Amino acid sequence: MNHANILRTTTRASSLDDINVSSVFNKVDSHAVKINVSSVLKRVDPHVHHHLRLGVSNFSSFQCTAGSQNFAAWKLQHVPTSFPAADDHRFRTCLVHDVCWINKTLHYFEGPSEQLLPKRFRMAGLAPKFVIRGYLGGSLDINVVQASVPRGVAYDLQSSLHLFDAHSWSDNIGHLLFDNLIPQFIALSMFNLASHWSTARLSLLTDCGLSGNNPYWNKSRKSVCTDLYARLVPLIFASQPLWLLRSHNMCFRNVIVGQSSAFSLYSMQISRAPSVQLFRDHVLFRLGLRDVAPGPPEIGVALKTAGFQGGPAWKDLCTYVDTVVMKIEARYRLPVFCFDPVKHTFQETVRIVQKFEIFIAEHGTVSYNGIWCRDGTTLISIGNNQEMKEPHTLLYMTHVKTLYTSFNQKSDLDSVILFSLQKVLLTV
Repeated sequence: MNHANILRTTTRASSLDDINVSSVFNKVDSHAVKINVSSVLKRVDPHVHHHLRLGVSNFSSFQCTAGSQNFAAWKLQHVPTSFPAADDHRFRTCLVHDVCWINKTLHYFEGPSEQLLPKRFRMAGLAPKFVIRGYLGGSLDINVVQASVPRGVAYDLQSSLHLFDAHSWSDNIGHLLFDNLIPQFIALSMFNLASHWSTARLSLLTDCGLSGNNPYWNKSRKSVCTDLYARLVPLIFASQPLWLLRSHNMCFRNVIVGQSSAFSLYSMQISRAPSVQLFRDHVLFRLGLRDVAPGPPEIGVALKTAGFQGGPAWKDLCTYVDTVVMKIEARYRLPVFCFDPVKHTFQETVRIVQKFEIFIAEHGTVSYNGIWCRDGTTLISIGNNQEMKEPHTLLYMTHVKTLYTSFNQKSDLDSVILFSLQKVLLTV
């Protein structure tokens, strides 16, 4: 889907196929627009982003990073031209209250007080300002209705906080983590809602696969994507994801949207580092591994057996690392443990990586397993000599020391491994 059409917004009360509009939408009386300003100001909570809205309101409301308004183009200039503008739609994330999913479209109910504002300060004026996923783009249609929240549509009672997401390359566990799951954690922290992580619900705006005849998304990949969501989401959240395209009409008290683009691999976020570490801690807690002793230290090598974007797999990497380690005196060596993450469950992989003092992995999904490393681990990431793709995220992580080298710098890899091993031996 084109990034140019990010958010299509209308301000009409459209007819809904299976709902009687006249009975469900309480039309806004034209005389009601003349409201008492002082009474409205008393209801404004300056800390609304610090807690969830638990009660039911007659109308929707929102707050966004990068400003809760649409800026004129000339205001978007920034001194370093390569830096994204203040309200670049790819990096806008919003906390929205009291909206409804009706006939597979998100509805925002604009109240009379919001209607008094100039359009650029209203949800109706934000278009186009939401990208719902990183690598693949994609738009979110929002129908802005000048009416109150329909009482004929029930609120979702399973969770008071929904995290709207859309799959990226989610048949790949690395992309699922960095494009879909970690962005949710960052967004909750950003709105000071991290304590609600275990009760929040991941709500998916798309099914696995892409629209149109895309050869990448064959039945097998769609199945892997769906299976990964089914297996990993309950481990990290407290429930299975909500697939919105398969669900009935419902309303939501609190929704966060836009984070899967703003904090995905699509953008290089220096500020991601502390959030990645906190996400690791949360996952260790959920898996019961946070206080488990890791066991004797090892050098870990994650083998790359699939996904050769960015260069071919180094098939004899394990043997190569073993040869390097054998160059030092025997009593100072650490055992080398080679493993293929594909052959292990998610829980097993996390437990394995927790043992490593040095973790060596090639470019791609296998390198993402470095987020599970213990504090102080040295992560050696190996890529090709022409581009730095995934490693840019790994370099910003602060709970590990990330060292990057390429396939054509084998002599450098020797010295990096020996240097890292020496540092380990000085501390164990």
